[in-house]
Amino acid sequence: MNTLPTKVELLMAIFETERRVSTWMFKSDRLKSEGKLAEAIAACGKLIEALIEQLKAAEQNNALYPDTPFALQPTVGQLVNALLTQSDVIEAEGDLEKAESVREKATRLSQKYLPPVDAAERQRQRASSLIAQGRFHEALLALTEARDLFEIRGDRLPMATVVVNLAGILEWLGDFERARAEARRALDLIGPLPEGGAPRMSHVLALVVGGNLKGAEAQARMMAAATELQQLEARMNRRLGRFEEAEKAFRALVPRLPRDIAEAGIGFQIAAIRIEQGRYQEGLQHLERIKPYFTGLARPKLGTLLSYEAEALLGMKKLKEALGAAAASCQELERYHDADSLWKSEWRRGRALAGLGRGGEALAAFVSSANVVDGLRKAPLGYRLDSTYLRDKLPMFVDGIQLGAARGEGKTCCHLVELVKSRSLTATLSVPATPEAQESEIDRKLDAISCHLDALEYDAIQKGDSLEAREAERARLGKERT
Repeated sequence: MNTLPTKVELLMAIFETERRVSTWMFKSDRLKSEGKLAEAIAACGKLIEALIEQLKAAEQNNALYPDTPFALQPTVGQLVNALLTQSDVIEAEGDLEKAESVREKATRLSQKYLPPVDAAERQRQRASSLIAQGRFHEALLALTEARDLFEIRGDRLPMATVVVNLAGILEWLGDFERARAEARRALDLIGPLPEGGAPRMSHVLALVVGGNLKGAEAQARMMAAATELQQLEARMNRRLGRFEEAEKAFRALVPRLPRDIAEAGIGFQIAAIRIEQGRYQEGLQHLERIKPYFTGLARPKLGTLLSYEAEALLGMKKLKEALGAAAASCQELERYHDADSLWKSEWRRGRALAGLGRGGEALAAFVSSANVVDGLRKAPLGYRLDSTYLRDKLPMFVDGIQLGAARGEGKTCCHLVELVKSRSLTATLSVPATPEAQESEIDRKLDAISCHLDALEYDAIQKGDSLEAREAERARLGKERT
């Protein structure tokens, strides 16, 4: 005859699992730090088993003795963390399918047991892990879920910071329309504060003077998030050709930024708007005025400034000067490993050479630009995102293909056509035709290397530096991928 466990028996079971949890948590952390991945996975498994037993005992106690319940959330929180840790180690061992299965289990537990805000935080943490692995499509899904959960909860600050990450990835992938929509939606949800208007420094100071330091910190973080979202929305308006909206937003930000950042950063955006509007002389004047700011920590961005200078000079038909600016820009951008900007400078150099009648050199510059583009964003993101990534680069390919065809250089012309076609086919074929379709080992390895390359690329863009170790790793992985 089965008898139900007593309260004391359940307490003893929970205390026993607590001891095992502590033991296996310490062991798994130590083994992971020592690089003993297979042993760390096994230790994580023992930790997960102990936590599941603890959760079951606590649930049984709460069902039998509802007057003296145990809180489930701490145990579930530990269990979710253990599962995410195990999934990361399994991923490092190369079993991507199993790692994702463990992550899905962690997500289901979060959704079942944890309040929305905790589930949202788990999704945000998962997104950070996915970004570090270069799995940006999945990261976007996790960030979107976290955003929605924070919004339902009414937590404006974490919702805003999640959208900063979400829209930043979309911008990097060239999905400017959706990035703009996300930024605008978040700004609308932040809404007016009790004092009225958008977050301002005066609100922060008032809270500090009133002794509400915690409130002041939260308000300062809200102001920083709102400022980032406003800058992002303004950039997206510029990229989408909504120049008046963009300029108005950029100018409104000037009083809220440190003087040197406002002069250099906002000044550059206004110059870019003028050049993209075809007001080349005005754009050049803006660039000359702010150029002295592009030294020291801002020096890596000098190449981008010179690239826009070349664009303005091209528009003014000053081809020799444009060629000089474009060549100087390429030199700067190669020095600081800024491939996202380098392809544009190579394209502008090619246009200047073509205008000067130096067709062979121009075609070589177009090919160089196309090869830089081909080295970026290697992991398939799905048809829509891969298409947005290519959208602003197609005119460069068209210039190169037309010049190659006009010169009768069929091999070069076909090379440029193939680069576009291969990117489009990769996007179209990135999802297996049937659920039963299985990737080969070399396919999985190719995807893993591609994701690692994208993660390093995004890390460089986010941090704005050019660490030689990172670039050496990118070069090594590029060769391995080829």
